[in-house]
Amino acid sequence: MPTSKVKHSLSKTYPSKRIEVVGRGVESKIFRPHGTVGPKLTALYVGRVSVEKDLEKLAFFGRHNDIQLIIVGDGKDIGGIRNRLPFADFKGRLKGRDLVREYRRSDVFVFPSITDAYANVVSEALCSGLPVVAFDDAGVEDRVKDGRNGFLVSGDSEFEKAVLKLRNPRLRERMSHNARQTALDLKWDVVFEKQLKAVAQTHKDGGKTQSLGWRIPFSEDTTKELLMRTQTTAVSARQLMSKDLEIPGKYFTIGRCYRPDVIDATHLTEFNQLEGIVLGENVSFRQVLGMLESFCKKMTGANKVKFLPGYFPFTEPSVEGFIYHPKLNKWIEVAPAGIFRPELTEPLGIKVPVLAWGLGVDRLFMIKEGINDIRHLFSYDLDWLRRAKL
Repeated sequence: MPTSKVKHSLSKTYPSKRIEVVGRGVESKIFRPHGTVGPKLTALYVGRVSVEKDLEKLAFFGRHNDIQLIIVGDGKDIGGIRNRLPFADFKGRLKGRDLVREYRRSDVFVFPSITDAYANVVSEALCSGLPVVAFDDAGVEDRVKDGRNGFLVSGDSEFEKAVLKLRNPRLRERMSHNARQTALDLKWDVVFEKQLKAVAQTHKDGGKTQSLGWRIPFSEDTTKELLMRTQTTAVSARQLMSKDLEIPGKYFTIGRCYRPDVIDATHLTEFNQLEGIVLGENVSFRQVLGMLESFCKKMTGANKVKFLPGYFPFTEPSVEGFIYHPKLNKWIEVAPAGIFRPELTEPLGIKVPVLAWGLGVDRLFMIKEGINDIRHLFSYDLDWLRRAKL
């Protein structure tokens, strides 16, 4: 989750989930302090211009001729808000250099909203060296430290007083420096490094899962390499993260996968995989074996199915399911399966067993139709295609 406020809220709704705070980054080379020397203190708001953003709380600016309020953004309620804040300078929606320029021209950032889950604009403001004034229940307390790089207040009158305090150039200069320093810890490489360390620790010894991990060196270089999807387990992991996940539950997907296999009668470099997961308090390894045997026989008409111990990084125990192909006179692997390891499920807050498998759809079809070469499924041989059953 992006902030402690969101984590606290979701922990009440999903008490069984393990929820951690993982912040977001900001481009420190783009958003940089500049310093202003204008005759007026310039206060900036950036965001959607709508009623739920509580912009009417900025009406007090109309009582102070020495402070200029700049509003950057657009929204469905902009007409009404213009009428309530006639003294404000509405810039409309800006992006790129135009947006950066407004940050650099300003002295203070005001954020009256309490409905944002994270508010990236607060990070951009801090990175631009702007002290931030916000409400203490705005969900920005992870970044805005009261009295250090801005003010967190509890009421409308305190909000106004905090802005007026920042007319003091020495206070503003000190807070501007602290704001920039706070934002430097929000650089994307710092955020990524925190996430990478958590993954590396889980890989090494199980991290906080009380499992053993993989007990082999973790390579950052290998992790950063680009790789086309070799399996659909990533889809299952995302489903386990879903707020709509039901326990007990059953979920399935079909996805295209890619592997650097040597092409032959039973191997291609790309294939379709049918992924399935079943989770619940009472599911067992014996059940996954029974489901797969029944499924494979019904789908292909085969009467010979066997299982051998296997190894897959995501599951423990693991099994490889084979179907006998009479035309090839050989066993063909079609059903790798197992139970997801705690290293995968516990960080997602899943406390029950998760059965998982990935069936090779192309091989199942090959066996069902008596095809002796999987390459025929993608053949350009018109004569074979005309004779093939549909």
